[in-house]
This record gives sequence, structure tokens and C-alpha cells, in this order.
Amino acid sequence: MTNSYNWSHRKLTFEQAEEMRHLYSLGNASHAKLAKQFNVSTTVARFIINNVNYKNPIPSPQKVRK
Repeated sequence: MTNSYNWSHRKLTFEQAEEMRHLYSLGNASHAKLAKQFNVSTTVARFIINNVNYKNPIPSPQKVRK
């Protein structure tokens, strides 16, 4: 079974999402400020910061050949 979801349509990488979460955790950046900095909507920034989007992908299990 393979993971057929195509991650290539995303505007940010997982590393950028982690950076956004880190900057928000420092307390001196709002959702709107980070959205503008990373060129995404405020809603997307909020979803990333709240771990709704851009969770680390689960690697698809490899088929075992016998």
C-alpha cells in the first residue's frame, strides 16, 4: 500500500511550517504578520500554528517482496 497523496501542491515546506510555529512561540509575531512573511493567508497561518496543517508526513510502508 502506498500513500497516493500528492504533497507537491503545498506552498510551504515542513521546515518553513516549523519555523512559523517557532516564531509564533517566541511571542512577538501574530498570525497576520507570519501570514504576510510566508505569503499565505491568515487562515493557513493559523492552521499551521495550531498543527491542523503541515504535520510531518507519515512515510508510506514499503511493500515487502518475498
